[in-house]
Amino acid sequence: MSAPRRRARRPGRSIGAVRGMRQEVRRKDVKTLDRAQLEDLLRKEILRRKDAEKNLVEAWRLASDREDHIRALTNTLEILRANPVKRLGWAIARRTGGSLKRQLRHRANQALLRVFKVGLNDYNHYEPRPMQLPAAYAKTRPPEDPPKISIVTPSYNSANFIAATIHSVLDQEYPNLEYICQDGASKDGTARIIKSYEDRLHHWASERDSGFTQAINRGFSHATGDILAWLNSDDLMLPGSLAYVARYFAAHPEVDVVYGHRIIIDEWDREIGRWIVPPHSDKAIKYADYIPQETMFWRRSLWEKVGGELDEAFNFAIDWDLILRFQAAGAKFHRLPRFLGAFRAHQAQKSQAAITSVGHGEMDILRERALGYAPDHAEIAKVVRQYKLHHAVLSMRARARSRAGRRKAR
Repeated sequence: MSAPRRRARRPGRSIGAVRGMRQEVRRKDVKTLDRAQLEDLLRKEILRRKDAEKNLVEAWRLASDREDHIRALTNTLEILRANPVKRLGWAIARRTGGSLKRQLRHRANQALLRVFKVGLNDYNHYEPRPMQLPAAYAKTRPPEDPPKISIVTPSYNSANFIAATIHSVLDQEYPNLEYICQDGASKDGTARIIKSYEDRLHHWASERDSGFTQAINRGFSHATGDILAWLNSDDLMLPGSLAYVARYFAAHPEVDVVYGHRIIIDEWDREIGRWIVPPHSDKAIKYADYIPQETMFWRRSLWEKVGGELDEAFNFAIDWDLILRFQAAGAKFHRLPRFLGAFRAHQAQKSQAAITSVGHGEMDILRERALGYAPDHAEIAKVVRQYKLHHAVLSMRARARSRAGRRKAR
């Protein structure tokens, strides 16, 4: 009986040989390998990374309490920072002009944001749901000597939302409020709705104007408050916000501008997202405006210091221009740890419709003015990426606390 034949070995490397080669590459300088070998290793590491990402998502879903959520988040950040793909990509980038390095960085951050499923550029984070706020919001009381707050609401053909906006301000029952509505001669009944509240308004008018910015300026010309803000005719002010802001300004005279987190709502006042805004960054604000406008309040002294009006040359980046002028004047900003306003996302919204037509041009002008030069896309993305990742971490912690609170309520 003849001895059994051994199966002929197929050409190519075995699994052990590949593993040994990978370990050898980690020990030696990867510059000694040619580009094809390095790219082959990179593809294999990327496949391993995809499996790691799936495991991270599954681990996150299985977390059962707040501590496990935070632990999973920490592990995610450590894995993404120490991933071999990034180290290997740097070596290849030195041989290929840096393009792969940029791709790897982008992939790492996109993977992180995919796990978090949140974004400051997004207005639909989840399916519509009833807006829920802590009961303590409505119970916030103003300081003993409440400062006068002036709020301006510009409007044009806003009949569908203006009543809800007005109620969100007047229902605050703030004891020292000046509320001003400035309409641009609407043709859909907006002026009639505003007129029905005239006995509770400090001033209102409906007249033709050159645009949104001029309407705000006309409104502020009637304002005499110590604290100023404007609220667009489709947005909402959340309960207790005026009292909360007044208390903070009274307790912190060194602060000039405050703002907070925002809730995103749809046409029917249903919640579809939340922006958890990181603490204020003087650097990031020069590259991109992530301050929710409907949550921002400032002192009259600062307003007068920068000229006491908005720049009517801007049609889209109106608030960012004002913020950068505040910053140039030496203003101190502070982000408050509370939801102050609700931003309404809908098809007819001015900010979403105008960003492609005029927004990008105005933003380029403001960046160059703030920085003294025109930054390229890579520089902007680098600064904004860090701010977005900070936002993502805060958002996941907030979700973990919310889940823990719901479990305790059961």
